[in-house]
Amino acid sequence: MTDVKEETNIYNETCISCKPIDGKEHDRTILTTAFWRVVLRTDDQSWLGRCIFIPLNHTGHFSDLKLTQLSDLYAARGVVETALTTLFGMSYGNWMQLGNLTRDHEGKETDDLRYYHIHYHLIPRYRKAPTFEKREFPDAQFGKALNIDDKAGHKKLVLSGEELLKLRDKIR
Repeated sequence: MTDVKEETNIYNETCISCKPIDGKEHDRTILTTAFWRVVLRTDDQSWLGRCIFIPLNHTGHFSDLKLTQLSDLYAARGVVETALTTLFGMSYGNWMQLGNLTRDHEGKETDDLRYYHIHYHLIPRYRKAPTFEKREFPDAQFGKALNIDDKAGHKKLVLSGEELLKLRDKIR
């Protein structure tokens, strides 16, 4: 495995994942390790505790990750999954690797490699609906293939800023 190349450091200033659009990622961070930050998703908490694992340094491709980074990633995943299982009864964790963003900071289509930043999504799955802040979070798709497409009937659940902070604190 190779180290992140020196010339990719310019991405830290332009990459959406390295420099988030909303500037409030710190408020949603539930865990930071030597190589990763774990951040709650703001746009959809239908699956309570849904989060993203983002490398602290710009990493465009899986092959750029070192063994120490991968080991740290899986340790962080174990910590988060244990917390979600203990707190909310998570039955299973769906895990996706993504990284090829197709829109820039202005929302325009792009194939600019600065927007290729590897990251992982953890989508907690629940056989029994967890409750948080007196609200149930039913997983209508449990036992089926995950489909996050609104056109397929998925309904996003967006938490308020205050609710996200409470969720962050509980998971921490």
